[in-house]
Amino acid sequence: MKSARNSRQAPVRSSRQSSARWLAPFALGLGLCVTCCERAEAEGAKPARAAANPWEWQDQFGYSQANSVQEPKRVVYLSGQAAFDQNGTLQHAGDMAQQIKLSFDNVEQVLEAAGMSLDNVTRLTYYTTNVEELLANWSEVSARVTVAQPPPAITVLGVTKLAQDALVEIEATAVE
Repeated sequence: MKSARNSRQAPVRSSRQSSARWLAPFALGLGLCVTCCERAEAEGAKPARAAANPWEWQDQFGYSQANSVQEPKRVVYLSGQAAFDQNGTLQHAGDMAQQIKLSFDNVEQVLEAAGMSLDNVTRLTYYTTNVEELLANWSEVSARVTVAQPPPAITVLGVTKLAQDALVEIEATAVE
């Protein structure tokens, strides 16, 4: 005998408009608005981006406390990129500076495959097994992220281990 819970089915949505209404509460919770995205796309508008920085100390590190994006046309969420070659093999074992460079090269390649660039990046998350060493090599990071204006919001997380003993992995969110 089926329970009442299992016999219930989700309503079927047949049109894009109907789906947009159904998804709207979820989209708003994620900071996205389906109808605004569609309007911006139709108008060919580039989303307005603005930094939200209540202080100035982060400027020396080349990032923003937050990025506000109005009416994005498209959002791309990148998986974490580490210093892997085209075959998925870790390169530059034990060399934080070189791993940062290759990780950013990989981020740029994925963005390019998605039709974007570092200029579209609004958020970066760095996972590292050695926060102090990452910060000691921060010039490698800021050399790459300062192309985006305003600079992206960032988070640095210390972790115990990354795949194949990588030292750093970079996750990105980009908008257009």
